[in-house]
Amino acid sequence: MLVPMKDQVIIFWNKQTKPQRFTIAALVAAALILIPVLLLWAGKPTYSVAYHGLSDTDAAAITQKLDEDKIPYTLQDDGTILVPSDQVYAALTEAASPH
Repeated sequence: MLVPMKDQVIIFWNKQTKPQRFTIAALVAAALILIPVLLLWAGKPTYSVAYHGLSDTDAAAITQKLDEDKIPYTLQDDGTILVPSDQVYAALTEAASPH
């Protein structure tokens, strides 16, 4: 006769000593925290330089075009614009094309 999973877990838990229970609980808690954090980290795009050394005016014009094209970017103080690595070519061609 098969024992339901819930009962198996209860039997297993009851067989453990207090230090073992603490260790199991800590590992489960760590997994519940780390798994979503790792998934979020893995899902973040890698950014690459699309433009460097831009004046404030040029950076403003390019970021306006990137906003219009819905290309995410990060603007740094030194006139550098970073875009997701897989969209660098699109950012360069779209910003350069006159619309």
